[in-house]
Amino acid sequence: MEKRISRVTLTLERSPWDVNMYLLDDGDSLTLVDAGYRPEESLPLLRKALDDLGYGPERIDRILVTHHHHDHTSLIRHLTERRKIPVYIHPSGIPHVLRDERVFRMRLEFRRRLYRESGCGDAGEPHLEAFRAQWEASRELAPPEDCIVPIREGDRIPGLESVRILETPGHSFDSVVFYDPRERWLFAGDLLIRDISTNALVEPDDEGRRRPVWEIYRRSLRRAAELEAEVVYSGHGEPFSGHRELIEHRLKRMIEKSDRVADLLAGRPMSPYEVARAIYAKALQNEFHLVMSEVNGMLDFLEAAGKVSKRMENGVWIYAANR
Repeated sequence: MEKRISRVTLTLERSPWDVNMYLLDDGDSLTLVDAGYRPEESLPLLRKALDDLGYGPERIDRILVTHHHHDHTSLIRHLTERRKIPVYIHPSGIPHVLRDERVFRMRLEFRRRLYRESGCGDAGEPHLEAFRAQWEASRELAPPEDCIVPIREGDRIPGLESVRILETPGHSFDSVVFYDPRERWLFAGDLLIRDISTNALVEPDDEGRRRPVWEIYRRSLRRAAELEAEVVYSGHGEPFSGHRELIEHRLKRMIEKSDRVADLLAGRPMSPYEVARAIYAKALQNEFHLVMSEVNGMLDFLEAAGKVSKRMENGVWIYAANR
């Protein structure tokens, strides 16, 4: 039997952000790539897709996770409680999926310091509380620990020996892609999406450190450009071809955006929050952490390139363009 892929999509109000799951049927087994968002909505969609394929609701043999974010992992507990199946995920994502309290506290303190040192003042507090509330609400989604199987680059997945695992950090530190060189399929998660740019999120690594995520993400994009992929199945939006051209466009846009920030700072020194308000005022209202990650990531990138420098004033980083 030929391999076939079915896309299962949860449609959201903002269509480019529609959330995808994929069912990979290779004739011998059925694999779910990423595990949905909003269980009360995603689970009926998945069950219908399985029924349309002629399978029962318990038929899934394994789950592959591209990264730990809740819009890719929310059905894991529901599926593993009904049938003990392996869930393959990078080790850095495991504490997040299992809702490890230590990791949550580390991330909360990291964000609090990021917002404070970015000059956000009280503006960051509601978003810290929302982050805490989201964590509390997600506790019930933690799956059984014995179903989790850590995977790294170079590992092989039993039953899917033709699939390669590549570590592609940037959007998150546990991001991986699944690539089938025979079929030339690439399950890219949020590494690359056709209609929206992926954020390189400023989050703590496993040791709680801040890393240069923009450059890390750019390296991952370049690695993906080396793959002979005919179709990219992404975490959001339609599958697409022509990934190399899209990657070149995204890399170019990152330089253009960072140069815009450098030009802004040539006018006067600013805190990251002032930069965010100057460039992303509207988006800042709805996507506060994404915007603050974007701006801080750009500033780290510009600093490493020698285009800007920073100094601490009253506990806030102030950035200025180097002349």
